Amino acid sequence: MIWLITLAPIPCFVIYFRFSPVPLFEQRTKSATDEWRAMHIKAPFVLLTWFTLPYIGQVYFLWSRWIMQVAEPGLAWGIQSVLLAALLIALFARLTPRRLRQESVMLVGLLLIFFSTTFVYGANLMLSGPAVHSPLVILGSHAADPTDGEDLSTLTVQLADGSETTLNVLDNTYKAALSGEELVLCQRKSPLGIVFVGIHRPDTHR
Repeated sequence: MIWLITLAPIPCFVIYFRFSPVPLFEQRTKSATDEWRAMHIKAPFVLLTWFTLPYIGQVYFLWSRWIMQVAEPGLAWGIQSVLLAALLIALFARLTPRRLRQESVMLVGLLLIFFSTTFVYGANLMLSGPAVHSPLVILGSHAADPTDGEDLSTLTVQLADGSETTLNVLDNTYKAALSGEELVLCQRKSPLGIVFVGIHRPDTHR
């Protein structure tokens, strides 16, 4: 699954950098030049959103929130995403005719920013070393407010290097941890400096 998350944006990158198309969300104008027509690709906004949002959402709201979370403060993820997005946007701008840059870089740049953050997450997780398991050491806890759908149960745990991080946890994991049930802390570290953390039972391997 993580391979799909990592490789999914690559066809999009290839299309943008090989053909430098500008997504067009409206009808082409009748007075458009041949160059303008050649540089614009018809991309219905609803269709583009239908493909893009689930991809981005599964990383932000599933993988990075519940499966393998990035240990706080997560600066490496942000820095790498910004650098990759800047590089891709600069490359795209260079390949796009100057007369069309203002319109194209804004639209494509936004997509490249979203794709970069998800790509960095997937690439780092894919490159991470084997999982290292250690006993779960709980330093603090917070129970979700049932009246607030945005409030999540969290556990503040100690990492292998002695630092601490706060993780979102499902209610059953939260109750199991506070009841004394045996759980382990699962850590994987990318060679690029991102640490992924999860909590699970000893008989569950990742």
